[in-house]
Amino acid sequence: MRQLRLNLAITAVTAYAIANLAQPLGLRQSRKEIEDVLSQTGFDKQMKTQGLWAE
Repeated sequence: MRQLRLNLAITAVTAYAIANLAQPLGLRQSRKEIEDVLSQTGFDKQMKTQGLWAE
């Protein structure tokens, strides 16, 4: 239980720090770039099979 509390505290501090950054954490990807990554990894097929991605 102690480890869970420590992990939760670390996660909370990290999320707070990321949320308060003055500039974005990374570059934004376009929809096309995201679709390309999903296709390259095969994750698009999994999402379609599970009904999470409509054609």
